[in-house]
Amino acid sequence: MLVGINMINSTRPTSGSYNPLGFPAEQSKQMCIDAITASVHNPSTLNIHRVSGYGSNVSGNGTRRITQTFSAKNAFGLKKTFDAYCEISPEGKLTINIVEQG
Repeated sequence: MLVGINMINSTRPTSGSYNPLGFPAEQSKQMCIDAITASVHNPSTLNIHRVSGYGSNVSGNGTRRITQTFSAKNAFGLKKTFDAYCEISPEGKLTINIVEQG
């Protein structure tokens, strides 16, 4: 794979920390971008598609799901486009999966 995948397990929040509105949207988006940056081979070539490549929603259990499209050069210098799928639990635990487009 041309981009690494960082996985951090998240768990359902305890009853005292449940937040049906999810973790804050802007903070969640930045956490996802930070995880993408840490995963690419050449961070200096990273291009986050901030407008048309971004989506966010919150599920019934308070988990925020973010889809973020980005492009970056791989180890061979070829520009590739990817989709990052981030899940942020109500208490802020992140899980990310990165898939190459095409």
